[in-house]
Amino acid sequence: MTIPSLLPVPANLSVTGGDLALGTDVTIRAEDLPGGADPVGILTERLRTAAGLTIVADAPVTFAITRDDSLAEEAYRLTVDDAGVTITAATSRGALWGVQTLLQLFPAAIFGPGPMPYGELTLPKLQIDDEPAQAWRGAHLDVVRHFFSVDEVLNYALLASRHKLNTLHLHLTDDQGWRLPIAAYPKLTEIGAWRDGTIQGKHRHGENNEDVREHDGIRYGGAYTREDIARIVAECEKLGLRVIPEIDMPGHMQAAIAAYPELGVDGISHGVRTSWGVSNHVLNLSDAALDFCRTILSETAEMFPGVPIHIGGDECPMTEWETSETVTAQLAERGLTPATAQAWFFREMIAHVNSLGRTAIVWDDGLGVPPPATRELTGDVIVMCWLNQAYGVAAANAGYPVIMTPVSHTYLNHGISTDPNAPGEQLSFQPPNTMANVLTYSPYADGLSDDGEKRIIGGQFCHWTEYTRSYARVQYLSYPRGSVIAHILWSGDITDGEDFLAETLTPHLDRLTAGEVNFSRNWRS
Repeated sequence: MTIPSLLPVPANLSVTGGDLALGTDVTIRAEDLPGGADPVGILTERLRTAAGLTIVADAPVTFAITRDDSLAEEAYRLTVDDAGVTITAATSRGALWGVQTLLQLFPAAIFGPGPMPYGELTLPKLQIDDEPAQAWRGAHLDVVRHFFSVDEVLNYALLASRHKLNTLHLHLTDDQGWRLPIAAYPKLTEIGAWRDGTIQGKHRHGENNEDVREHDGIRYGGAYTREDIARIVAECEKLGLRVIPEIDMPGHMQAAIAAYPELGVDGISHGVRTSWGVSNHVLNLSDAALDFCRTILSETAEMFPGVPIHIGGDECPMTEWETSETVTAQLAERGLTPATAQAWFFREMIAHVNSLGRTAIVWDDGLGVPPPATRELTGDVIVMCWLNQAYGVAAANAGYPVIMTPVSHTYLNHGISTDPNAPGEQLSFQPPNTMANVLTYSPYADGLSDDGEKRIIGGQFCHWTEYTRSYARVQYLSYPRGSVIAHILWSGDITDGEDFLAETLTPHLDRLTAGEVNFSRNWRS
């Protein structure tokens, strides 16, 4: 039996020869493993629903999940032999990654709705020993610019899990909407979740883009309930994903200011932003505004237990701080200037997040750019690099843990093809992020010191949704480029792009097709 191509490619695979015939009845046995992932449930559902197998107490073939604490946290060993199938891991998440690899040994239809149109199923006898190259392997989704249902978010998470990603990063607040329920500030979702229209056509850089003639005038928005968030967190845990909430501050706050004008500069409400780009309307720096942020972060921590909290920190214009007499007085009282205010604000918020027992995450803007870093951030904080990998290098060399998600390679909301008239292309802020470009992504970059290289903790792909109006479009743009990034984060850099496309990615497309993923067929152009 030919061994199917696997994605991500495992670290070590040895073929022992021959096949294991499964029959129609199988047994599943599992030892208790720490963690909240559900390898047994996911395996059982696929074997029953897609493969059409019957799970019984004592069948000739057994699927066993066993524990070995000597393995690394997300490592697994998968063995197929005469006795059946054994997945060995130290954690439930490691076992789940073993299950995801096992499923790829079946025909691609194992990822479909079922039943599979095949006769007797067999698996190749082999042993796989595997573990990820990177600890942080993420998929980001902006649910602000366009709003997505809980089921759509969970499908995004399912696809991430099938690619052995372990983090779902949700961008929950911005100028154009507020999606997270906050009990202390109910107007955030009553008012801040809704905008009076959405810009039509392409955003023009350098312009305000608030000409109402270019907006559709259709009220748009939505927000999650606490029950929604609890469901997302719980279901993602079963899929092996932690959910990282992002509350962007002190910029990207126009929706919050629309709900509570006293938080803005000079108490002026500008409404929820209906255009894209970066709003000049930011938080003031009063005690009340800081208490607002602390309360938001505290409630966020309650809804997302045990994970780092992203506090944004990108693209915060200082125009209002520089021109407002009110803010000038606030800064003077604290011995600050507009130039030093952001670093002080970040240190205050990082300290609060740390007081909740959590690590904070900030975009690389928070350090001041370009490198070397011009702001010092104290406390337990991770830098997420998006602007330029050189900034991530500077942060890592300066002592910060770094997640590499550079706009140049990992932003999948950008077009796929160099031909703007190609099928499926869309508007975007940046030039196309072609497959050829994605293949060259690496979480490492020139200039890292030995210690700096050790501080690179992983990467992720990002999907910002200014121009992505439907979940079908999210899928279309995210895959198969996201499959490539997932492979790199698990298996390491790609050295031969054409070989990878032919031998690994192309066969994997059959799985996406079976899983009813609306992936781009235009990915080679």
